[in-house]
Amino acid sequence: MRTRLLRLRVSGDRWVAWTAQHMPLAFTLALPVVVTTIVLVAVLGMVVIGTVQHEIETAYAQQAHEAASGVEAMFAQHPNDTAEINDYLSRLVKSRPDLVSIRILNLDDTGTVIASSNPGEIGKTGFANRAELKAMWGGYATEDQSNSAYHVTLQPLRVGDAVFGGVFITSSTAAEVAATQSITKTIAIVGSFAIVTDSIFVLAALYLGILRRTRRVQRAVEAVARGDTTIRLPEGPEPRGRDEIFNLARSVDNMIQSIAERQRGDALIRRLGQRALEGIPSGNLVAEGLAATREALGLDTCIFATVGEDGSMGDWVDASGAAHNGRTLAVWVFALTRVAVEARKAVLTDREGLRSRFADGTLATLETPAIVVPLPRTSKAGQAIVAIARLGETIPDGGLAVLDAVAATIAETLHMQAAETARAESAVKSKVMAAVSHEMRNPLNSILGFTGLVLSATNESLTEKQRKHLGHVRTSATTMLTLVNNYLDLARLRDGSVAVQYETAKLEPLVAEVANAIEPIAANRRVGIRASVSPEAQVRLDPTKIKQILTNLVSNAVKFTPEGGRVVIRARVDQDTYRLVVSDSGISIPKAQAALVFTEFSKIDAGPLAANKGTGLGLALTKAFVNTMGGSIRFYSRPGRGTTFVVVLPNDGRPANKATAA
Repeated sequence: MRTRLLRLRVSGDRWVAWTAQHMPLAFTLALPVVVTTIVLVAVLGMVVIGTVQHEIETAYAQQAHEAASGVEAMFAQHPNDTAEINDYLSRLVKSRPDLVSIRILNLDDTGTVIASSNPGEIGKTGFANRAELKAMWGGYATEDQSNSAYHVTLQPLRVGDAVFGGVFITSSTAAEVAATQSITKTIAIVGSFAIVTDSIFVLAALYLGILRRTRRVQRAVEAVARGDTTIRLPEGPEPRGRDEIFNLARSVDNMIQSIAERQRGDALIRRLGQRALEGIPSGNLVAEGLAATREALGLDTCIFATVGEDGSMGDWVDASGAAHNGRTLAVWVFALTRVAVEARKAVLTDREGLRSRFADGTLATLETPAIVVPLPRTSKAGQAIVAIARLGETIPDGGLAVLDAVAATIAETLHMQAAETARAESAVKSKVMAAVSHEMRNPLNSILGFTGLVLSATNESLTEKQRKHLGHVRTSATTMLTLVNNYLDLARLRDGSVAVQYETAKLEPLVAEVANAIEPIAANRRVGIRASVSPEAQVRLDPTKIKQILTNLVSNAVKFTPEGGRVVIRARVDQDTYRLVVSDSGISIPKAQAALVFTEFSKIDAGPLAANKGTGLGLALTKAFVNTMGGSIRFYSRPGRGTTFVVVLPNDGRPANKATAA
């Protein structure tokens, strides 16, 4: 049953699709109405004709009954006067035009005519069959309409309670036929007029109510398909109604308006992007973006506001590029801007002024006179674009998307220009630092050399205090020389001027050498160092670079591990790579500062153990060594469980891929 219903449904869908493709909508909609009208007119005509025929037949039966009653009366008065009866029958037929003949039949087996309006029929038989004669003998009347031209009525002839014969009355149906034809013709004319009138009204209603309006919507959609989004439908600005076509036209107009606004927004974004690529100053880009946004959305005001880290309003910029003091901004605008910046979400308001209420821009669908869209930020401070519609108007649909795109473009441009400025400053700083570092090596070496000579003297020309001060000088000079050498190594690694010398060697001796070198420092801090390396682990490596990497990681781990802690060095060789793992049980790296771990000269705020320790170059140099050898370095840190650094290097001695820290 379900399969059959499914087949019927599929067939119906195919028929609907075929009619939609091959027949116009007017014909499809008008055809059922016209067919229904035709059926109703036909049914009404049949009912009327049947009623008229029934009334005519009733009149015939009444006429036959009256004629039979007259014959009975005449027969009762002159039962044996045949001539008188015939004359009466002849006069009765002539007096009524519908009567053709009246006969009196004997009720024997042959039904012989004993009297007639046509005396020539007396003695003839065959006018009634035996069944009809038998019915009349039993006192029943019958009718015969087998001949459409005549109506025959047979009634028993009674005299008192006795049946003496039968009255055979023949009536012409010409009047009935004429009346039926006249009524049929009238019904046909009236029905045709009704069908034509109904069709005209239906087609007019379809054209005015549906076809004309749908064609208008169709022309609008086709215009949009050709790229013309200036076309508008009158239903667009109106509120939603109950007419489906009205609502359809309204939705299409709103869609066209949204497309137009989106296109204007896209053009605006492309223009801002092009201007950003041209490298115009960020201030000019912001001013151009605000002016273009105000023009594209038909705004009254479009400004660029700044909120400080303490929540105070900074200077704001209008569409002309002029800067204004934050105190001149309206209180309600400042409040919405601060909420948007702190929530990092667009904020809409239902009205302007101090009584305004705001809603989340990602959820609200209300018509709004003002929108505040924040720029992406990474700190408490932030910027936002504030768009305010003209008095009495609201920001058009799609305005939020345009403002989001403009904010993203401006933020990306500001970020790129800031990054470019930072890169330029970093390049200048690197060059200056490299030059200064290179020039500082000779004086530092001289200081260390002469300090060593003075301290190595055997005479007692130096007091204990002088020796102590010279020891401080040598320690400080050694630290400074290490910093200079590290920075120069880092600069050379970035320039690609450091060559990597690969050889096949075992890892266990290298790890042991590094551990032994740092053991005195660790023992002084009561930190244990344990190495877990297989003696058979053999790889392709640069021993000098590997020792520098391990030294930096292990010394850093010892430095940030409290007394009683431990540092573990592990190594594992895989098929194509090998990894070095340095774990400590010290303080963890704060999640907020994880991005600074491999940044040069940065120091992680990790409590008292980290105070004034290190130069901030060790991990940056380590990452540079790893990248040079085509490896990767990442770390894991959980509060209370220490930190683990993992270095993965290729085992084929080819520094092909430059990896970044995780």
